[in-house]
This record gives sequence, structure tokens and C-alpha cells, in this order.
Amino acid sequence: MNSRAGVAQTRKLSNRIRSLLADEKTGAQIYLLAFSIFLCGECLGTTMFQIPGRVYVLVKAVAVVLIAIKIILFDQYRARSFWIMVCMLAVGALVIVSSGYTEAFFWICMVVGAKNVPFKKILQIYLIISVSIVLLAFCASLLDVIENLQYERDDGYIVRNSFGILYTTDFASHIFSIVLVAFYLLRDRLRIYHYVIAVVLAVLVYRFCYTRVDVICIFLLIGVFIVVNLWDRGHLLSKKFRTGEKNTLLFRWCMPILAGIMVALTALYSSDNRILYRINTILSDRLAYGKLGFTRFSVTLFGQYAPMEGNGSTVVHLKDYFFVDCSYLYVLFRYGLIFLLIVLAVYVLCCRKFRKDYYFLAAVLVVSVNCMIAHHLVELAYSPFALALLAAVPDETTEKQRLLWLR
Repeated sequence: MNSRAGVAQTRKLSNRIRSLLADEKTGAQIYLLAFSIFLCGECLGTTMFQIPGRVYVLVKAVAVVLIAIKIILFDQYRARSFWIMVCMLAVGALVIVSSGYTEAFFWICMVVGAKNVPFKKILQIYLIISVSIVLLAFCASLLDVIENLQYERDDGYIVRNSFGILYTTDFASHIFSIVLVAFYLLRDRLRIYHYVIAVVLAVLVYRFCYTRVDVICIFLLIGVFIVVNLWDRGHLLSKKFRTGEKNTLLFRWCMPILAGIMVALTALYSSDNRILYRINTILSDRLAYGKLGFTRFSVTLFGQYAPMEGNGSTVVHLKDYFFVDCSYLYVLFRYGLIFLLIVLAVYVLCCRKFRKDYYFLAAVLVVSVNCMIAHHLVELAYSPFALALLAAVPDETTEKQRLLWLR
């Protein structure tokens, strides 16, 4: 009797496993679980919460294992797309070998693993986790549970707060990313009060963090989305012009173009050039530190060990401060030219895939501008839009917008 019950139980379990493997939603759920675990670790890593390094290693390892299970059991690839995926993962592995940095490999894993996962759900999870952890750090810093790092300007009149995050600009970048993702999810449902809330947040960030460049990016995203919202409703241009695909070419190539501009300005920078010196001043010495990066590091294919000392995690200003804030140069120095080209190609292909989604193009445009002055391009805690490459497209996007060769 027990034997029959055991056999029946085994069959029931076997049927259950088969049904789960046959269900397309299971793969997406595994990825969303992996992404949630990974993102929690990434966001907590930007705060002052003292979490052992082993925990972060475990979190990333669990996320990668789950993604590997999802890819092996649920994803199907054509020959070309399969070898593209293998080559991307190989580049990530070579970056680890060459530089010792793992961020490129994990970024590639997350991009590849997002195949057929609803992009909207990815962003919803991103928003929930990011808001929760940033708000938790903010409240904990005010209650003295963790330290609120405060920096005084040389004149002593302005105090810059980090509110539980490692540095003031990182806190501002979190707010920027949260507003951007929220705006994209709201899309055509954006109303005046949404913009008012964003303006208030930008003003508060400026008042208490004094991060001028980041606040300008927040106002830029507000302005761009207002224009796109009016564009989408047909208040600015004729329908014929708005639906023309050639009009989106500049949007598709905005990141490579801005990356090229920033690299060129940095390479040509000289304090003797008045124009470049003025630009450098506006960008808070980002050109000068980038040029110093070119003297300290060589341009390699798969990256190198590129130590940088920033002011985060402490209120003690370092005498030998050196940090490259521009994402394009940061990625170039640390992860190499090949990975930088992969990142730029991913965003171009994302824009091609969403070429009729002006809100997505606007989001990538703002991210591209922000990455000229912030180093968070391949940090998913700040920039999740690259995950759209293989993710399931929104319902309102037509089938023609899919990248058929990557299916």
C-alpha cells in the first residue's frame, strides 16, 4: 500500500515538474527572482549598511545559477543568436581574467537572461526594490541607524548630504533613475502633478545634496518627457512626421555619438584651451580627471586593473583623489574596448527594437547624457534599460519591432 502511494506521489511530482517546464511563465518567474535577488544586493551595496562581502558574493552566485537554469531549461536560440550569446559571455569572462572585475560578466548575464521576460515587469520590480532600499537608507540615516555622510564646501556655507548612500552624487543618481523608470512606466498617463513631484524632488536634491550636474539631468528628463508626451498626443508635429522611422535615427545612435564626443573632448582636453577649460569647469573637472586616466591607463581590449579613489564611504577628503565619472571612459579603462562596444551596440539595438516607442528612446537619450557625467552605465542599480534587448516587448508594440535575428 505504501509502495503504491509512493509511486503515485512520484508520478504526481513528475507531472508537476513537467507542467512547470512546459509553462513559458516559469522561465520568466525564475529570471525575475534572480533579478530581484541580484538587484537587492546591488542597491544595498550603494548604502552605508554594513553587510559582509561574502553575502554579496553569495547573492550574485545564486542569481547567476538561477539565470543559467532559466537559459538551459526554458530559452531557445537560433544558431546565430546562440553564438552571439556565447561570445558575449566569453568577453565577460575575459574581462574578469584581464582586469579582475566581475561587473561586466554579471551585466551580460542579466541582459542575456532577460530573454522573453516582460520588460514592464522587470522595471516594476526595479522600481519597487530601488524605492524601498533608498527610502530605507534615507530613514535609517535620519534615525542614526547608519551614518548620513555630510560634506562641507570650502566656503562652509553649504552642507551636502548623502542620506545613507555612499556619496551625495550616488543618492542623486538613485533619485534620477527612480524618476526616469517611473516616468517610462507611466508613459502616456503622465499628468501635470507627476512633473510637479519630479520638480520638487529635483529642488530638494539640489537643496540638501548640492549635486548640480545630476539635478540638471533630472530637469532634462522632465523636459524631454514633456516634449515626448506632447509629441505622442500629436500636439507638436503632424502624424506623418511623428511616424516616420527615419526621424528616430538620431535617437538610436545617441549613446555612441555622445560617447564619442566625450572621449574626444577628454583626449583633446588642455587647460590652455579656453573652451575646453570652461566645459571642464561646468562638468566639475570631469575632463581633467578623464585626461589623467588616459595618462595612467592604456586602452586595452578586455580591461585592466584600474584603481580609482573617490570620496564615497567617508567624509575624509582624499589627498590623492582620482575618479573617472564619465561612464564611457570608466568602462573603457576598467572593462576594455570590446565590452564598451558591446554595451553601445546593446543600446543601439534596444533603440532599434523600440524605434516606435518614443518614451523608450527618450529614456535612452537621457541615460546617454547622464552617463557623460556619471559612471553608472553598467550598474543595474541605476540603469536597467539595457535589459530590454531580449525582453518581451510591451503589448502596444507591434510584432515587426522585434529583433527577429535575436529571437
